[in-house]
Amino acid sequence: MTELAAPAASRKAAFAFIFASVVLDVLALGIIIPVLPKLVEQFMGGDTAQATRMYGHFGTVWALMQFVVSPGMFWAGVPVFALIGLFGPSVQGLMTRRVGPTEQGRLQGANGSIMGLTGLIGPGLFTMTFAESIAPGRGWTLPGAPFFLAGLMMVLAIPVAWATSSSTRNSHADSPPTD
Repeated sequence: MTELAAPAASRKAAFAFIFASVVLDVLALGIIIPVLPKLVEQFMGGDTAQATRMYGHFGTVWALMQFVVSPGMFWAGVPVFALIGLFGPSVQGLMTRRVGPTEQGRLQGANGSIMGLTGLIGPGLFTMTFAESIAPGRGWTLPGAPFFLAGLMMVLAIPVAWATSSSTRNSHADSPPTD
């Protein structure tokens, strides 16, 4: 009886920890998202390019933090990750500036579609990864496997983002400014 009670108690504690983390993240995002993009741009003296680089640094730190291996490292990263939620709106603002007024609907539709697809695929993918990484009967367990997978995806996205932004910069370098 005590063998069954111990896993149940640890599962309840793990659920409480995960639930509290998600609630804190959602609260942090709700508080920071409306303010941070313009705030960072002001900190950078109104330089949008420099503000974008700052968000790139936040994204890099987020990708590296996927390899956290201890609770102390996790809690040290929480304040940094609270700021990561501001990355999306600022990137969307930068994308909006790169397309013309007639292409805004297409851009917003593409962004919404991608967010919808990731909202459908992500939870199942990471839940399956977690389930497989802690499955009984294995000689090993890796409860952090979904975070490693997320970190790997972020690292793989860096060259794609770099190539995309480089080709866009090069194509706009030849055209005169629209202002």
